[in-house]
Parts: sequence; structure tokens; C-alpha cells
Amino acid sequence: MESPVFEGPDGELTLNPSLEMMRTLLNTESDYWDGGSGSAYLGWVELRDPGYRNIWERPSLHLIVHDPYGINISYQIMNYQPHTSNVKLMVYREDVLGDFLVEHYLGGEPAYFPGRSFVTRDVAVQVIHDFLQTEKPSSSVVWRPQIQSEYSGFGYGKLD
Repeated sequence: MESPVFEGPDGELTLNPSLEMMRTLLNTESDYWDGGSGSAYLGWVELRDPGYRNIWERPSLHLIVHDPYGINISYQIMNYQPHTSNVKLMVYREDVLGDFLVEHYLGGEPAYFPGRSFVTRDVAVQVIHDFLQTEKPSSSVVWRPQIQSEYSGFGYGKLD
């Protein structure tokens, strides 16, 4: 049986997370978000006896909370089939002026994210709601291809 799962920055798993639970966690003190891995994951698992298996082939949302900037959200699908590529998208805010990077620690190491990739908690809740309903990127925000560079951190790729 497959189930949606939320894995917090502390590594704790919650099966079938409710939108209200997600709203509460997004408003939790920064100590929760700054500790552990520094990020959270909303995706899918296959329940087994015993345990579970992550289903990386299904879409997932990756969340980073970094005040005062807000919440960074990326949408990913990992494809393990030959001649297919992974899908990695990150929220893009056209209303943010200037290009600046936000330093956030992931697993104890600094990572850098575009300031344009952070949204308010209310917008994040809408994106999560849409994802839980459709497993697709929310139409309530603009998405751009996500790239990762060893030197400059995370950024936006070219539009097709």
C-alpha cells in the first residue's frame, strides 16, 4: 500500500500528513527547521512489513524554511529509466527585486538559494494543498527548472 509521507528536518516520519498539520509545522519556531537536516520532504512511501520504501519515482516536494525570507519549495520526480531525465523545478517569484542568495545549512553544510525562490507561509500551504490533491506543480506559483552548482548553490536553469 502506498501512502503520502512527511519527513521533517529531524527525520521523523508522518504518514498521511494533513494540510492543517503542514500549516502548523510551517509556522513552527525556526529551531525545528534549523536543526537536523535543514530541510523537509513531502512524498510517497510503500508500506511494507516491516517498514517502508521511499517511492522516488513519484513526485515530491522539498521544503526549506528560512526566516525572514520564507519557504523555499522545489518539486522533483526522479526517473530511473534509461533515456529519461529527472524533473527538478523551483518556485520563481517575479515580484522580488534583485538577485541575491540566501545561505541555508543542509546537513551542516552551507547551501545557497535564490531569494526569488522563497514564498510566504500562506502561498506554501496552497502549493502543498495542490500537490496533495494532484501530485503536480501548483498553478498558484511560477516554476522554473532547478539546477545545482557546487560553487554557487542552487539556481535556475534555462527555460525551454
